[in-house]
Amino acid sequence: MSRFSAVVIKAIEQKLHALLGVVPAITGAFLATDDGFEITHAVSGREADPARLAAMCSSMVALSHALVQESEIGDPENLLIEAARGKILLLAIAVEPRLSLAVIAKPNATLGQVLVFSKQCVGQIQGVIELSR
Repeated sequence: MSRFSAVVIKAIEQKLHALLGVVPAITGAFLATDDGFEITHAVSGREADPARLAAMCSSMVALSHALVQESEIGDPENLLIEAARGKILLLAIAVEPRLSLAVIAKPNATLGQVLVFSKQCVGQIQGVIELSR
């Protein structure tokens, strides 16, 4: 059962599709809870399994929280994974319940562009959630 109404999920999904539209190098965006459940997603090209990605993102976010807590450098905001065939950027969304945005990009993506527009999307998602309360 979703923690958000269908209207809120649809509005967030529109933000994710807009992100894919503004940065063609982004091939997927997935919104997930901190406990590993997918809320919504937008993909272009190869379809990924949103439920599996959400679960794995949750584990990565939890690990990053533990790492930065142990290092005493504050709360994690972003996590970047670079691989031969693409990049994955995980961004924290400062709402309750805690959420993460996973963004998948092509290997030739300009990281700064992906980061800037993904952060804008995070702000838009926060706005949608705050307005729904």
